[in-house]
Amino acid sequence: MERYKAFMLSEDIERLRLEGLAILGRTQLISSEEWGQISREGMAIASYRDWYEECRLVGERFGLAQWTVQLACLLEGFDPGGNTMVWEADWPTMRVVTRSTNSVFLQQLAWHAQRLGLYAVQRDGSLESTLLNLGPEPSNPLRSADRPPSRNAFSIRVEVPIDYPPEATAQLHRKVAKLEKELRKRLGYKVRERLRSSTLVEKAAELKVEEAPLDKRGAYEIIDEMYTGEDMKKDQARRKTTGSRRHRIRKRLIEGYED
Repeated sequence: MERYKAFMLSEDIERLRLEGLAILGRTQLISSEEWGQISREGMAIASYRDWYEECRLVGERFGLAQWTVQLACLLEGFDPGGNTMVWEADWPTMRVVTRSTNSVFLQQLAWHAQRLGLYAVQRDGSLESTLLNLGPEPSNPLRSADRPPSRNAFSIRVEVPIDYPPEATAQLHRKVAKLEKELRKRLGYKVRERLRSSTLVEKAAELKVEEAPLDKRGAYEIIDEMYTGEDMKKDQARRKTTGSRRHRIRKRLIEGYED
């Protein structure tokens, strides 16, 4: 039942439930007596079929069959534990793996990971133990002292069936990269953003952004290299421009990722 519990604790369940009910024009869950007719009518609606496909994609992340996600979202009183049908599926698994022993960090990691549809495990040598936080959000705040260094806070391990399509595997790894980024944000780590090319960033070497702090002499050396001709009237403005550009580039490329 761990997979199903993780799904029910995730943010996906409420989102899918609201979307599915809205498509069907309902505000209440569907009773077992109504289910057959309403589900058949729903499949005739294009937006409902798209929603049904979304259930499949979410189910892949949790290792659940598509129908399990569908019923959990829409059927009143659905209980997979009391059903004889197979509700788990042979899908890829994603595990958040950490070697941290800090109890506050482990509680926060497990809680946030579950809400992103991920399992968290603590690894000690060759042994692993599952981390579950089935209660409310931990009350203990996550302080800087509780967080391991970003580079070894955790990793996400992906396991796929041997016959899983390569295209789907590539898509899964892209999804994992996004989930890892989001999990780091929720745990309070600084996250690298995708850098887009710009004329300012291309001047990083010319502005010697790796050198800090920069004294007045260093600033004038940069000005001499960047501007031709001497003009005492423009020196002060040029020095301010140079300092401003260096600050912007350092903030974007360097300072945001220094631990």
